[in-house]
Amino acid sequence: MGEGDARLRDTLASAVGALQGPRHLNVVELGATGVTTFDVHRDESGTPCAATGLMLPWHELGTPLEQRRIARAAGGVSDEAVIVVCSAPGQELPELAASWLADLRPGSVSTRVSGLSVAALLREILTDEPLQQPYGLLGLTSDPLSGKLRPAAVTVFPVGAARGATAEIVAQASGEVVFAVVSMTEKHPRPVAIRVAQLPPGRQEVRLMLGGPGSVEFSSPALFAEDGRGWAELVVGAWPLIGAQGGRIHLVVGIELSEDRSLVTRRIDLVRRVIHEAATGITECLVSLVPYATHSYDWQVPERPVRPGCWLASPERALTALERLETQPVYPDGYRDAAQVEDMLAEVVTRLSEGSPGRTVLLTAGDRPPHPPGRHETLLACPNRYDWNRQTTWLERAGVAFGAITESAHPIWSVLGASSRARAEEAGVTRLCSDLGLATSGLNRIPLPLIEAAP
Repeated sequence: MGEGDARLRDTLASAVGALQGPRHLNVVELGATGVTTFDVHRDESGTPCAATGLMLPWHELGTPLEQRRIARAAGGVSDEAVIVVCSAPGQELPELAASWLADLRPGSVSTRVSGLSVAALLREILTDEPLQQPYGLLGLTSDPLSGKLRPAAVTVFPVGAARGATAEIVAQASGEVVFAVVSMTEKHPRPVAIRVAQLPPGRQEVRLMLGGPGSVEFSSPALFAEDGRGWAELVVGAWPLIGAQGGRIHLVVGIELSEDRSLVTRRIDLVRRVIHEAATGITECLVSLVPYATHSYDWQVPERPVRPGCWLASPERALTALERLETQPVYPDGYRDAAQVEDMLAEVVTRLSEGSPGRTVLLTAGDRPPHPPGRHETLLACPNRYDWNRQTTWLERAGVAFGAITESAHPIWSVLGASSRARAEEAGVTRLCSDLGLATSGLNRIPLPLIEAAP
């Protein structure tokens, strides 16, 4: 590789390495036959990707050559980074286009090479880039203190690992087993490679080799194959159980204590069932209870403020707090068309803004909708002017999963039950717990291996 080629390689590699988030890099090749563009960006797993954009022969760019068409072909005037490569130096049209783009995009980088395939060079750079996110293998590990199995993503390739790096693990399982490698991004893990193998009973040594960002190969005495069911069917059912903070779950329960006693008792029974499921799962669970009722618009009837019955409590303490709620009288049925849902959400947001020790699930058990923050056609406004829409948006951005137990068809329950929604019956609650990753059954659908580092 000549000096100019090496300089171009360093320039492209540096620009690709600087890509973060949604940013794109536009590479424009001005060749002997026309203009070719490449769009370089990172996918959701942080893997650098390149796609060929336009391939335009010179005669389609105007006769004589038109500056506006060259600018449009190169991505127009945007704030994305641009590298212009003239791969036919000395030829009239490529040189003219290069000079125009230098004027149109003063921040662009321009270089000249001869006899070099820009597409091949990009493929090489993307493959050789060291990892910017660690890669982990999904599986079960043994908690060193309790000895209980818990789901985890065990790091197999750290940040900085490059093509050719290897890792060895010991897997223990039998039958069909899913091996899923994920990019352990800051917010949510993203799939990199999924393979399925038929393993005999006992311990099996498995070797993983990094083929570059987005490429991992497996080898062991067992045969590994790609699986057509895909990421969603194979792994997403189990991933809610694998929190970014060691698998711990924070279950926040908002429960409506208005309407008739039999309905309130039914809600309490179902919430008790959910807490029991979470407590017997394979992940540590903390529970917060936030009961709510109705607003009083009658000065003679004092309003019950929304206060947690417990916060970050053990399941046992939460069940005790739930028993106390069961013995309390049902709040007088004040305003019948809405309840303090927005006050409950405001309390949860305030508490969670101070921090949450793990993956948070908000389960709301109720039927009435929230009050609007201001004037409304049919509902009275919240006396505290809380805005439920703003609060649910904050919770969504914080990564909170939403589950609901309700008989209502009001649109709010599509929001509060976005991850899973069940009617007030036992069968529905079983599915809800599984969907939210609160039950061991959610993991049983996915045959992940018990994994440990190879000796």
